[in-house]
Amino acid sequence: IATPRGAVLFMGNSGCGKSTLAAHFARRGFNVLTDDIVVVRFDAAGRPVGEPGLPQFKLWPRSVQALGEEVDALPRLRPKLEKRALAFRASFCREALPLARAYVLSADNQAPGIRLLPLPVLDRVRQMLDHTYRAQYLAGLGTQRTHFQSLSQVAAAVPVTRAVRPDDGQMHLTELADRLLADFSA
Repeated sequence: IATPRGAVLFMGNSGCGKSTLAAHFARRGFNVLTDDIVVVRFDAAGRPVGEPGLPQFKLWPRSVQALGEEVDALPRLRPKLEKRALAFRASFCREALPLARAYVLSADNQAPGIRLLPLPVLDRVRQMLDHTYRAQYLAGLGTQRTHFQSLSQVAAAVPVTRAVRPDDGQMHLTELADRLLADFSA
């Protein structure tokens, strides 16, 4: 999402709520840089910058309902897939933004509430590597070393925090968004 301080990114495993959270922030008036994948480049000063992507969320029916939308009113991404497309043209950020912060979203059945855990630099690199799109192709392309160097540069420049919510069947969307907003606005 786009904030006055730059782009705030959400990382996590499939189904952890990245798109739902970004859509929730869009409903709160934030512009959205992209959904699913962010392309990161470095500006002339060597700072990591996120590029805008496509102005469309890909949401499971449960997330569509949590956002107050009608599932059947949204088109399917593919005929046999329940995931729906929700355009965000009005809140689309069309310009590249410096990366301000990143959050790794996760759920824990032992978590009594939402916790924010800042990560040290080496853990940031590991998380970014774990959430690199199609990382399995890096070796075949001969780009593992360059990719690792880029991740290290991003990790040194961008604070990354693990955001843990209870794994109790609830999304905790408003509470999580409130905590993240307070954190990245501080």
